Amino acid sequence: MFVVSLIIIVIVMSIMLFISRRIHSMMSRYENHLLLSNKQIKEQKMVFETLYQKSADGVWLLKDGVFVDCNEAIVRMFKAEDKSQLVGVSPVEISPEFQPDGESSYEKSLWMNKLAFDNGVHKFEWRARAMDGTLFWISVVITTIRMEKNVIQHCSVRDITVRKELEEENRKQKRLLMHQVEHDTLTGLPNRNLLQDRLAQAIKKASRDEKVLGVIFVDIDKFKSINDSLGHDAGDVLLKTIASRMQNSVRETDTVARMSGDEFIVLLDGCKDISDIFIAIKKLVGSFQEPFLLGNESFKITMSIGVSIYPNDGETASKLLKNADI
Repeated sequence: MFVVSLIIIVIVMSIMLFISRRIHSMMSRYENHLLLSNKQIKEQKMVFETLYQKSADGVWLLKDGVFVDCNEAIVRMFKAEDKSQLVGVSPVEISPEFQPDGESSYEKSLWMNKLAFDNGVHKFEWRARAMDGTLFWISVVITTIRMEKNVIQHCSVRDITVRKELEEENRKQKRLLMHQVEHDTLTGLPNRNLLQDRLAQAIKKASRDEKVLGVIFVDIDKFKSINDSLGHDAGDVLLKTIASRMQNSVRETDTVARMSGDEFIVLLDGCKDISDIFIAIKKLVGSFQEPFLLGNESFKITMSIGVSIYPNDGETASKLLKNADI
């Protein structure tokens, strides 16, 4: 009996020892796994922090409408001494009072923030102000991150000033080319192309409003003799002076155009009746009463005028121009 009990005790102790070793082995593996996981987490955290800090794009963290953190790219982009100047501030504090579209930066920032909050992400372009007061363009992507108790907005920021300047330069070039296509290079007046377009629009408007319009054809008398005797430079000065006087004698809504050489057209838009047209003609003639100064000499210049009236003398642009010329 004693022997049996002894055997049982030995067996139980062996089993307990086995179990203890197994538990110890499992604990060791778990501890090693935990240490490895912690190491990986730390490494991943270091990688994330490095990417966050060294990213070429600026990164801001926004909470409750205030920036709570930013990376080094933001500090450089906004020309700050350190991040302390850019943490604890609102978007309005790094913006001009108004955006280029005329909207208040404060109102617009609230709207951009709401769109990002409602949709999860929102991308837009923004005019920002650096710490030294200079204005520049940024592209912003706001991503809303919802956690258990907090809402953080991740703002990815990129300086797009060079791109915006190139876009503006392209727009200026296009406007310049369009102006050159539609305007006379010497006088700056609308040319035949722009006049045709304005005349077509004026006819539609006059028809709709049941009004008349006048087309006045002006030809400068003996211009060729002045050009030949005084030279083309003097002739150019005379044409520019004539253009200026004619523009000053009509309403802002009217159009003075140079057709070619010494030929001008005046489009009188939206006249109540024919009497308005004759008043305009009288003013045009009056603008030529004062002599024109060319060099040290003054010249009395006269004009020949032809008039056509819509709808009496034609209902199309070409017909009105032809009849005014006749």
